[in-house]
Amino acid sequence: MALTASTWPFGVALGLMGHSALAAVAGWPSVLAATAGFAAIALILVASWYRTPHESSTAGKTAIRYRLSGHQFVLVTLAGFMWTFLNVGLTHYFSFAPGLLVALGHGTQDAAQFVSLGLWISLIAIPLGGFLTERYNHPSAAILIFGLTSAASMFLMPFWTVTIALCLLIGVGIGPPAGVIMALPAEVLRPENRAAGLGVFFTWYYAGMAVGPAIAGLGRDLTASAATPVLIGGAFFATGALIIGPFRWLQSTWAK
Repeated sequence: MALTASTWPFGVALGLMGHSALAAVAGWPSVLAATAGFAAIALILVASWYRTPHESSTAGKTAIRYRLSGHQFVLVTLAGFMWTFLNVGLTHYFSFAPGLLVALGHGTQDAAQFVSLGLWISLIAIPLGGFLTERYNHPSAAILIFGLTSAASMFLMPFWTVTIALCLLIGVGIGPPAGVIMALPAEVLRPENRAAGLGVFFTWYYAGMAVGPAIAGLGRDLTASAATPVLIGGAFFATGALIIGPFRWLQSTWAK
């Protein structure tokens, strides 16, 4: 799951490095065209090369169920909130941190490159964090400690001049929690209702991804400060990390 989750910041990092330059040379419509072109190439590659694993195609012995118990629904919802807040915080980072850095005196290209550093580091931190968490078996601690690390880095960004260090800490901070959170639904769902449960999980994710950036933009407009959406992003990171507490408490209580 950590390997899967690492592909998204990879694309964002490429965009931060190349889109500003492309827009300066050919205009912003060229950025949209390039993005659509990469997406089309990815879809063609999947359609051409992906094959269902043999064991998956022959193991469909369990009837699919679309109902979740109340306990499963609550736990999957909490896991969905964790994943949502982590990703909303990340979108606030790469969407609004460049503007904050420009307001603090950095050039546009430098600001984008600083922010992209955090995403490049996350490409290593996400799969490595998943491996280390699996090896040492401390998933809850990984979510809490590293999620709060990202939150603290976002909170410090408007006030601390060591910008590169904060960007790198954010990249490291989003690493270990990503794969762990993505694996949480499997802890509470059964194979026969896993598809339904993941549907709930991703419903919260897409709802949050629609609302979260709007909250940041509204905060930016109301305060006229480039720091506001970055601070809101830090609050999302922190909230997502802290949800692991009630998740584990309910999980252990209902297991008795």
